[in-house]
Amino acid sequence: MKKGALQPIIKTCSGERPWIGNTEACTETMETYLRGASNIYSPAVTSFLQIPLSEQNVDPLVEAVNENKMSLQKAREKGEEKLSNIMEVLDFNESDIEKIKKILDGEYDEEITYESIRKQEWNTLIQGEIDDSHHTGYKSNVVDVHEGMKPYFSSIHKIESLPEIQVLQGFTRIEYLDRFEVSEKKDLIPIMKNKNTNWLPGIRNNGKEIFFQFDENSLKDWERTTNHSKYTEDTIIRFNRQRDQLGYATLPIKSRHLLLHTFSHALIKELAAYSGYSTTALKERIYCSDVMQGVLIYTASGDSEGSLGGLIEQADPDKLYPIFIRAMERMMYCSSDPNCSEGQFKYHSTANGAACHACSYVSETSCEWGNQLLDRRLLLNINPDENVGYFHI
Repeated sequence: MKKGALQPIIKTCSGERPWIGNTEACTETMETYLRGASNIYSPAVTSFLQIPLSEQNVDPLVEAVNENKMSLQKAREKGEEKLSNIMEVLDFNESDIEKIKKILDGEYDEEITYESIRKQEWNTLIQGEIDDSHHTGYKSNVVDVHEGMKPYFSSIHKIESLPEIQVLQGFTRIEYLDRFEVSEKKDLIPIMKNKNTNWLPGIRNNGKEIFFQFDENSLKDWERTTNHSKYTEDTIIRFNRQRDQLGYATLPIKSRHLLLHTFSHALIKELAAYSGYSTTALKERIYCSDVMQGVLIYTASGDSEGSLGGLIEQADPDKLYPIFIRAMERMMYCSSDPNCSEGQFKYHSTANGAACHACSYVSETSCEWGNQLLDRRLLLNINPDENVGYFHI
């Protein structure tokens, strides 16, 4: 397994690409990896919901810059320091300064990003009553929110038909892909023999879903009145340090990201038990930013499991409330407590707080963020003298 151990036997890579049946010139040195290692094959799969879109701006930053164009232009004329100050006031990310300059100069070509796809989907999901089954196949209905859940959620939607498109762009060896950006694909290994081929393999799955829209005012009150950053700061730093090591830009992750993500995992585990599906049949989509606060739990697979309606049947208020309570109660305890509940593991291999395999993790195919950015303490007050939990049950 030592680096260079194969060189006396195999001088250089043969360049064979059996998955497309050809060979390319290669001078790299062969290295040894475990046959079943997860980083031997990392597929670059772009996923989006085939739903009627209501948002035309593909990049939300373009809209935000245009709304404040005059202020930004004046600040820019006074120098870089003034521009940085106004960006901080407007809550813009400092790393976007070059992009903002291009937008102001009219030189920026809009591109499809992770954030822009989510923003367009969000604008449709929050509409509620939509029947577009003859065109895209999408159909949703608003359900009543149980009295016990109204303090936390502004609406809950039952979506009877949800088409999901998944496209395989390529894959990587050794290096992991960025889960947060569809446009930032580093050195993808091609899956098409002909470089000029203008199509990629994809699949369209039909599923069902439950959509939870968090109450914006309640979420802001929680952010304002609790010391959540005390629990999440270290996790976010570790997560962005990992991204930096992989060559990806840091992300403006906030405590609300961890709250929504942990809630999603709690519901996936409990809904699987009540609806009769395996947890691998359920997936999540997290909508979280300054203008988005929601969780989508859905079934979309190529076989029959997940398409029989068992999930959306649980969206009935009298059925969903007990599931919600049970999911939160399960997050109160973990077989690894108190080590898990304290969130102070000796060796942190992932960017998490109070979360581990015994309580919060789900399968890799179900989780968007690789079982990272999780912390049970944000859901409930699980330790003595804590007052950071969003839910009070």
